Amino acid sequence: MRKGFLLTISLLISLQLFGAEVPGANTPASWADSLKGQVLSIKEYSGVDFGDLIIRRRIDFNEQNKPLSEKSYNEDGSLKTEIKYDYNDSGMVTAIKGLNADNQTIWTYKYTYNDSGNIREEVSLDAQSTVEWKDVYKYNDQNLLIEKNNLNLDGVINLQDTFQYDDNNILKSRTTLYGDGKVLKRVIYHYDDQKKLTNEEHYDSNGLYETLIYTYNESNQLLSIQNKTPEGKIKKTIDYQYTKSGLIQKEISIVPEKDPEPTMAYIYDEIGNWLRKKDSSGTYTLRELQYRD
Repeated sequence: MRKGFLLTISLLISLQLFGAEVPGANTPASWADSLKGQVLSIKEYSGVDFGDLIIRRRIDFNEQNKPLSEKSYNEDGSLKTEIKYDYNDSGMVTAIKGLNADNQTIWTYKYTYNDSGNIREEVSLDAQSTVEWKDVYKYNDQNLLIEKNNLNLDGVINLQDTFQYDDNNILKSRTTLYGDGKVLKRVIYHYDDQKKLTNEEHYDSNGLYETLIYTYNESNQLLSIQNKTPEGKIKKTIDYQYTKSGLIQKEISIVPEKDPEPTMAYIYDEIGNWLRKKDSSGTYTLRELQYRD
């Protein structure tokens, strides 16, 4: 993904990969909420043979556990690209730049905020600093996002997202429209008495096309996400298993009438950051974390 927003193992990743909408995920992502302890840097090595892993990226962080730079490497270990993050005095990202191996800027995202600290605009620039498009955000009196407009160079709306909330300020629907007003997608959210997300209904211009069902254990940990057709037929299920300390240990994907997909498995350090994982393709990823004193 061009923006390079990095999210370590969390339910957020699982929801996005599964196709679920993520309420509240409307600003540039940060490692701050997913890392434990004061991390100085992370090196990631990957490969299908655990005994022959190669470095694929390195991320350096500031004292708030927010990324300062992310370097990606080619298979021979040479630098491929770098992403650099700039922040204001309040710790909010103001620019994200993509650089090639020659340290030349190839793209930029710039961010501005309102007086409440909510993102107001996100502007995409190409290698020549020419504006490609921008997103404009609007909020209600409770600082909840109610509208996001994606505009082209002429200021014409390409896509418009609108958000509706219930009396408890919990997101109940998100609607995405094309510039001509036709529906691209609409998501309806349902919650239990504890305000946990229990299911989502996904619609397009033809009506309901899928439903996502969320189940939890007694500790309010997500146990599974189930994708169903409008007729109630299960399309896919992701089951989660946890360590005694509450960290995700395994993810198991199951598609009816097919063999279960290889399990996503994680190993953590004593602080709770994952050190090793094996994904569904059989690829190992090993992380070397350096902590601040």
